[in-house]
Amino acid sequence: MVIAAVIGSGVSSPAATTKRRRASRPTSTVTTTATTMVKKVTTSGVSIAASMALTSPVMSAGGSLPVAYTCDGASRTPPLQWTPGPKGTVSYAVVMHHVAGPGDTHWYWVLYNIASTVTQLDDGVPPPATVGTNSVNRRTEYTPPCSKGPGAKEYIFTVYALSKAPALSDPTAVTRQVLLDAMEGSVLTSSTLSVTYSRR
Repeated sequence: MVIAAVIGSGVSSPAATTKRRRASRPTSTVTTTATTMVKKVTTSGVSIAASMALTSPVMSAGGSLPVAYTCDGASRTPPLQWTPGPKGTVSYAVVMHHVAGPGDTHWYWVLYNIASTVTQLDDGVPPPATVGTNSVNRRTEYTPPCSKGPGAKEYIFTVYALSKAPALSDPTAVTRQVLLDAMEGSVLTSSTLSVTYSRR
């Protein structure tokens, strides 16, 4: 009779209450953990990195490099622009290179010490940066693509957002690889723009 009264009144037994509490706790824990993980992924740079984009007003990804920026034209420096890097960006670096074959990389433009407030390079204007060497004449300047041989060649522009400026004192000794080595561990994110050019 006592048991019937307890059940009929709708009052749970201590064992049943404990069981329900244990069953409900994992659900709450999973929800909290999932929310935290999403926040960590978002703030760790995944979303921020994906939003940084390198573009140009004169060429598009997968398109052609205009002749004006090659040795067949005026040999001007091409205009580039990018969205701001993530929090902690103190400077940018820009490189233009071409992979001719396995172990054979040519570079045409090496820029670093670009202020974090700068997000574009103007057409044919000296860049607000320290200029490293190119692989064609080893001078600290832009050299236009002038690759020999038939067929389209791919040229890759890359902008790097850096957490600290590269420790490089002599621009005349700065090759693409030297800059990449100096930036190791300080690249927050990067973005590329690849174009092609066929010699006339």
